[in-house]
Amino acid sequence: MAIWFPVERRALSLDFGNTTYLRNGVHTDGLAEPGGVADWTHAIGVEPVPAAAAPALIELRDAIRTLFRATIDGVAPPAAARKVVNEAAKAAPGWLELNRDGTTARTRRGADPATNLRAQLAMDAIALVTGPHRALLHACPAEGCRGFFLQPHPRRGFCSPACATRTRVARHYHRHNADDSCG
Repeated sequence: MAIWFPVERRALSLDFGNTTYLRNGVHTDGLAEPGGVADWTHAIGVEPVPAAAAPALIELRDAIRTLFRATIDGVAPPAAARKVVNEAAKAAPGWLELNRDGTTARTRRGADPATNLRAQLAMDAIALVTGPHRALLHACPAEGCRGFFLQPHPRRGFCSPACATRTRVARHYHRHNADDSCG
């Protein structure tokens, strides 16, 4: 059975950061689950990496989440998180290679798939926290949720419809119970 991952495809590093999430009221680390790395790479459509890469991916994911939190809080990112992300970003040098048609190119990488993926994720995270979408990065306000999301529209307030629904239901429940206890 494949592991479910919340994937929005707005930013690869954001989907990666959200591989630890609230599922049916339980905090889940999808990458730490057996088959989690394979299921996540399949869900986002990147080259598969060996399961042995899970510890390095989890370390990078946690560092990226720390960068996201620092960005949202408006503070400097901790040195340890910066170091993990920067080391991952520089581990797989890339180069542009001109295609046969002479008008298009693609990026090639010389390292193994796990190193390439870590570099891609780190570079995406760096671009997100330093680029024009930085101000759109938010932490989900739903109780117990650890998710991050980009808020392209002011009406979007949660990382997922599930978190929005859960919050509305809880608000309704508390409002109803407060009314019943007064009567």
